[in-house]
Amino acid sequence: MRAWHGIIFWILMAGCCTTPSRDAVALYQAKHSQESKSFAYIYPVGTKMYDTVFRIKSTTISGIGHPIKEKFGASADVSEYADKVLKQEAKARDDWDKHLLELRNLGTVCEFERVQQSVRSRGLLVLNNGEIVKEDVWTTMPSDEQEWF
Repeated sequence: MRAWHGIIFWILMAGCCTTPSRDAVALYQAKHSQESKSFAYIYPVGTKMYDTVFRIKSTTISGIGHPIKEKFGASADVSEYADKVLKQEAKARDDWDKHLLELRNLGTVCEFERVQQSVRSRGLLVLNNGEIVKEDVWTTMPSDEQEWF
């Protein structure tokens, strides 16, 4: 009997092979069976990786801008350009933070690939109650091309 308690505990801990994020995709597919066929995939994702990639890019740009300003700051044009780049990057970072917060607050964030007519697109979308409430297309290409660049 004691062995069964251990097995039951692990079954309860493991759940029933679904998660709320996968359920969101299944609900969308059930509500929109025809439209969902245009997707090669819809996969729930955490946004932490996307945030990390953006921050690495932002750090790289800032890491270039500051030394340029220090080394060539005597030139007004170069110093002004470095300031402009650093301000643009700070704004882009703030806009990105707001964008990710919006995505997270809207529902389940998913990565997708879809083919509609002759266009293949990839990006992020947000599902809520079986509906796409936001779609953020990142890349598009003709659907007959096999490789993404």
